[in-house]
Amino acid sequence: MKICITARGPDTESGFEPHFARAPWFLLFDTRTRQVDAIRNGFTVSDQKIGQNAVLLLSSHNITTVITGRAGTQARNLLMNAHIQLHICESEGSVHEVLSEFLLTKKGKTGSPVPEQPAERRTR
Repeated sequence: MKICITARGPDTESGFEPHFARAPWFLLFDTRTRQVDAIRNGFTVSDQKIGQNAVLLLSSHNITTVITGRAGTQARNLLMNAHIQLHICESEGSVHEVLSEFLLTKKGKTGSPVPEQPAERRTR
C-alpha cells in the first residue's frame, strides 16, 4: 500500500497539514518497503485546478490512500474517481504520529507502525 500524508515539511517529524490540496508537502509512505518520499506541492501557488493537479500527481505515484484533515467535495470526487481512498484525520501532531495511528488501526493489513527513522527518505 502507498499512503500519502499531507505535511507542513519534508520529513515525518514535520507537522501534519490538515488541508489536502493546499498542503506544502506530500509525504509518500510505502508500507512494503517502509520508504518515505517527500514531494513539494507546487500547486499551492495556483488558484485553478489545485485539487485536480494534486490528485493527478498522487495517481502518478500509485498512491492508494490519502490521509489529510480536510478535502473539498471536488477533491473527494477526484480521489474517488482515481480509486484513492480518503482517510480524514483530526490530529494536530506530527506526520509520524498520524501515520503510526493510521497503521495501528490497519495493523492486520499493513504490518507494524512506521519506525522512528524510516528505511529511506527521498525529497523531490
